[in-house]
Amino acid sequence: VWGYFSVYGRGAVHEFADSQFGHIFSVGGTRESARKHLILALRELTIYGGIRTTTQYLIAMLELPEYRENKFSTQWLDGLIATKAINSNKMTTDEALDTVVFGAVVKALDALQQVRTQAITALDYGRVPDPSLLCTKFPIELILDGIKYCVTVTQCGRDMFALELNGSVVYADTRPLSDGRLLVFYDSKTCAVFTEQDSTGLRLEIDGTRTVVFEAENDPSKLRASTTGKLVRFLVPDGAHVAANTPYAEMEVMKMYMQLSSGDAGVLKHVANADSYVKAGDLIAQLDLDDSSNIKTAEEFTGTFLATRPPHLPGTRCHQQLREATRRAEAVLAGFTDPALSEAEMPTAIVNDMVRALCDPLLPFSEIHEAFTTVKAALPKEVISDVEKIIASEVETHLTSPEVKPSTADRFIPPLDGMNRDDFAATSLPRSSTDASLIKVCRKLLDRVEPYEGDSRLAALVGVLRRHAGGLSALVWAFHDSLFESYVSVESRFSGRLDAREEVIMEMVKQFTVEARVTAGLSAREQRELACRRVYDAMVSNEGVQRKSMLVVHLLTTLLQLSARLPQREAPLESSLVDLHQVGEHVRKVDPVLRSLEELRGQPYTKVALEARQLMMRVMTPSIQKRQQVLHSKLLAVTNDWAKAR
Repeated sequence: VWGYFSVYGRGAVHEFADSQFGHIFSVGGTRESARKHLILALRELTIYGGIRTTTQYLIAMLELPEYRENKFSTQWLDGLIATKAINSNKMTTDEALDTVVFGAVVKALDALQQVRTQAITALDYGRVPDPSLLCTKFPIELILDGIKYCVTVTQCGRDMFALELNGSVVYADTRPLSDGRLLVFYDSKTCAVFTEQDSTGLRLEIDGTRTVVFEAENDPSKLRASTTGKLVRFLVPDGAHVAANTPYAEMEVMKMYMQLSSGDAGVLKHVANADSYVKAGDLIAQLDLDDSSNIKTAEEFTGTFLATRPPHLPGTRCHQQLREATRRAEAVLAGFTDPALSEAEMPTAIVNDMVRALCDPLLPFSEIHEAFTTVKAALPKEVISDVEKIIASEVETHLTSPEVKPSTADRFIPPLDGMNRDDFAATSLPRSSTDASLIKVCRKLLDRVEPYEGDSRLAALVGVLRRHAGGLSALVWAFHDSLFESYVSVESRFSGRLDAREEVIMEMVKQFTVEARVTAGLSAREQRELACRRVYDAMVSNEGVQRKSMLVVHLLTTLLQLSARLPQREAPLESSLVDLHQVGEHVRKVDPVLRSLEELRGQPYTKVALEARQLMMRVMTPSIQKRQQVLHSKLLAVTNDWAKAR
């Protein structure tokens, strides 16, 4: 198979190209062999953009018996076109629903970009955006083959969307590509989608092999151009009556004249001017219908989405589950929500998944093994050999040891709901026995890797080793701290100033503008836009303050319950700075983030401040055993002094 195309070197068709901008030829030992080669080449051909091709139509035509038997002619082809015998866009119900997902995501992204642009523009001009511009839920209507799909699209992450259709929910993830297409992850599959929107509807090209057109709502009173060309003349005068299926205008398209016909009867009113250039979908005339009761409307779809897998399968291992739970928590803290879960269920589900993964004895070894496998090529050979020996003798031994088993249903930390703190604290941590060996392994690996930490490619491995080098206690506190800091960074600005929201927003604009000036390589205009985008993200996050506060309360409750069971080395009662937890040789002080949470003021932060205060009191109060030891030493000292005095 060979061919040639009238395109630029980068693959773009120039504006002066003929409608036949490419030709494909196929040869073979027999005609049947050449036909199969041609079908295979057409299926592998990818053409996307503003050009519409007949690729799928040709593939279907080459499969017809008449073409196989070499009994075709131009008259036969005219008959196929006239009778519409080939429908290259015919889809099954499953394919139609998949296409609806792609179309709904594309329209939701467009709506999100519009409201985001309007809000950022308002901030740039010194105005506070209307609250309606902070929405993350969009009702979408799509019409495909005469059926209307009413989908509600909710942004549940930075690039993640949840789609609701008649009570069913599916998820899709998106990434923009440099060539203008949109990469969509759906049902654990990936599709590249090119979109083109005009007045006739929304056109999607999926993976360059399938074209789907979502029609605009049918309005027979508006007569539009069916193709791009020159409007030569009107055949019916302005204000005259036109019968149904009667030509009313003529257009010139590629040196040929074609007539435009009205679908219904009524009084014609000219909109476009004769002898003017019009694009496909442009309004040419309006029709005052004689009988508007005969207008056909699309039938609403009453079914549901099919059960699908997540866009990205999170995996079943503990570190993969922790990564997925962290992503969901960060999405909540960014102001997004998941329509599949109620506001009461969401924080409990997220926190339970986190605790299960954090307390799994295989978590550190799984993360170390994964991080080393990812960055292995960036290390010198001699270092790789040493690290592999440590991994094989220490890490992989724990991963395969029957004594260190992943958490199962009977070894999981019980769920928070329906459990009091005494019951929770009475359970035992499955990882406490592995902390000593874990710290030893991390120290060995850090000694070999730290000399090369200047290489950015090793940042992930070094970060994992340092995160686990302090054992379970350090990991739990560091993990929660990162989430608390994300919450405080936004809500501390609104604390105690809920009635002065506009003033807070304008202060953020000024502060972020000053901070953006240190960003290298940006013009003043780009710095201002960056600052406004940060303010907009903070406003969207604050809109979900109730959900965020519920999640933080659950995190604080979990930390309070875990703190009674984490290994710790307490300071003497006399110490003015009471130690929180001993992490190796480093003594961790009371976290300032907890104090920031305790200092939040306002109705949305009441429970957060209370839980933070209780946690601070818990970690700053020595255990009963320690207090008994101090009391015993004091009484012993008094007794000795009394004995000496006698």
